[in-house]
Amino acid sequence: MTWPLYAPPPDASTQSPRLRQWWLAAVAFSFLVLGVLAFNSGINEDDKFQEDYAERLVNYYTTFGKDRSVFYEADADSGYKKYAKYYGGVFDLTTGLVNRALGFQPEERAYHHVRHLFNAGLGGLLLLFASLLVRDIAGYRAALIALLLMLASPTLVGHAMMNSKDIPFAAGYMISVYYLYRCLKTLPDIGWRDGLGFILGAALTIGTRAGGILVLAYAALFMGLNFVMKHGLGGLVKETKIVGKYAMYFAGGSLAAFLLAILFWPSALVSPIAHTREALALFTKFDVSIKVLFQGDNIPSSGIPKNYAPTWIFNTLTIPLLLGWIAGVFIVIARWRKLGFITSSLILFACFFPPIYIIYKNSPLYDGWRHLMFIFGPLAVIAALFWDRLFDLAGRHKIATWGLVALFAIGIAEPAFFIIKNSYAPYVYFNPLAGGMKGAFGQYETDYWGLSVRPAISWMEKEGILSADNPDTVVIGTNFYYNFAKQLKEEYRGKVKVRYVRFDSRYSEPWDYGVFVSRFIKGRHLRAGSWPTSKTIHTISANGVPLAAIERDSAKLAYKGNEALKVKNWDQAIADLSEETRRYPDNEVAWMSLANAYINAGNAAAAVTPANEALKLSPENTTALYYLGLAQLNLGDKTSAMSTFERGIKADKDFYLAHYYIAYIHTQNNQPSEALQALQKAITAEPSFKAAYELAANIYQQQGDEANAQRFFEAASKLK
Repeated sequence: MTWPLYAPPPDASTQSPRLRQWWLAAVAFSFLVLGVLAFNSGINEDDKFQEDYAERLVNYYTTFGKDRSVFYEADADSGYKKYAKYYGGVFDLTTGLVNRALGFQPEERAYHHVRHLFNAGLGGLLLLFASLLVRDIAGYRAALIALLLMLASPTLVGHAMMNSKDIPFAAGYMISVYYLYRCLKTLPDIGWRDGLGFILGAALTIGTRAGGILVLAYAALFMGLNFVMKHGLGGLVKETKIVGKYAMYFAGGSLAAFLLAILFWPSALVSPIAHTREALALFTKFDVSIKVLFQGDNIPSSGIPKNYAPTWIFNTLTIPLLLGWIAGVFIVIARWRKLGFITSSLILFACFFPPIYIIYKNSPLYDGWRHLMFIFGPLAVIAALFWDRLFDLAGRHKIATWGLVALFAIGIAEPAFFIIKNSYAPYVYFNPLAGGMKGAFGQYETDYWGLSVRPAISWMEKEGILSADNPDTVVIGTNFYYNFAKQLKEEYRGKVKVRYVRFDSRYSEPWDYGVFVSRFIKGRHLRAGSWPTSKTIHTISANGVPLAAIERDSAKLAYKGNEALKVKNWDQAIADLSEETRRYPDNEVAWMSLANAYINAGNAAAAVTPANEALKLSPENTTALYYLGLAQLNLGDKTSAMSTFERGIKADKDFYLAHYYIAYIHTQNNQPSEALQALQKAITAEPSFKAAYELAANIYQQQGDEANAQRFFEAASKLK
């Protein structure tokens, strides 16, 4: 039995000049739309790392390697920045050189406009090459469908505006898959254009992230499959000339792509094999763990459940894409004889292998499924083949055809209107099956890039809050410092001072106005309905759901109360914080500080009420639970205190203070074994917590275990 390997040329009906013209118009329109949206996009939170890396890359190459800051070897470069060198520099070096040539500095908006426009161009290439693959398989009608599906996808469009990590990788991946398909069809002879296309696509992919080597593995796998399907295993012996050609194409193409990629990647350029392996190992098990909001709980990215990526994909794909993708899989499998075995296999493999492998490896993910954005192209290909098949089935029945057109148009209209209405951050979209934005609020992260900061700044400019004519300096407190500071206009930067403040301790610094994005607010706090607070003077929303709140703090009573706490002026702290909570009863930070003030003033009974008020506003807030448990403990209610601290651990298993006080209660109850177990958890969660070592040492000493007592005393003595 002979298996067809590739899809035959598309039917003439799908190749008409009119369809081609419509497709070309859609391609041009796609680049235009993405460019306009990118120009109006805000700066994302990760740009602070990418901008820094871009500048160091330019310095490295323009000094011919003398400036080694790109390797982040200085002590000051520790932290997250040290990971930048493990990324390829194709995008950052290119845009960095263009910005340097144009004279734009990172402090200028124009610098980021250049980056965003380049990003949009790569997003356009992603759309183009996905539709080209569909065109080669099913014709221009299917290619047009693919373009419309992707252009009406808020998730993809939103990332194409500004995500310079994942969109270049996704574009390179799709270009590689497209040209690999064209090369496979012509083996054992490959046209130079197709071969060069694959090399450039693979170089872009590898030169963005080391995981791009995956496309070289695809080439090896499918070239081998192509050979075996044509010549059988015996062909390895009988067709040695053809085997040699296959080997030459693979080795030559892979080597060329890799060498081209590392030309833009200093770390790999210095040590191509060792540093590439380091990068692959790092991103398979990324050791930076951040809290992510998933299905209502704030969990560490290093411990996400296996359904994390699939859930995000199902919740954020548009309905036409989701329906087309799911049903399209069955269409591709059922019609493999029509589509060709290798055609079907390559599309399915490019779409499903990466997420399955990542889930299998338990690789950490965060910020939705942006790290898997590169499967969007193959996913759209599958969806387009499904919708194209429906049009085939409708045939020449005008009513059925126009009904299908109407259904498709309605399907893409909802997300398209979302993009238009929320053009500053369309990537926050959730589909109707997920309950839309309202269903996602407090369940999943929305504006994790902090793009809502830009419209917040625009509103403050319009209201005259940010102005070069202000007689006094305006102080802005925000949990997205970089986004805000970088987008201020030059003419009034001397009149505006920006301070970074964490949301849950936002009154630790004085500020006149606060701009707070929902990203760092716990899910249960959001669902409690206590944010935005009564101090909010304006909200940046998407479909009625708040993404950022602008607050005004004129009296600064919460800040003054916290300052009084620092100098142990308990009475003044209580007075200021009591007045703050009277004026703004939804200020959970003030309630927590008030509980703290009462405890320090020796009035534990009075601390219980403000701690509980804070918990009404921010359920399972570990700081509020700490003060409540401490108050209960001071009142002698060990049972209630134990329950409260256990609630704290349930909210955050690494809440070391809760573990410590549970241990303390166990010592009071003469339960040394349980106490030592709790102390070990406290030390694991916070190795520098001196009090835990001292308490453990005392317990061992009381048990007559001098060796362990001395060991813990020595460990404690080394800590401050």
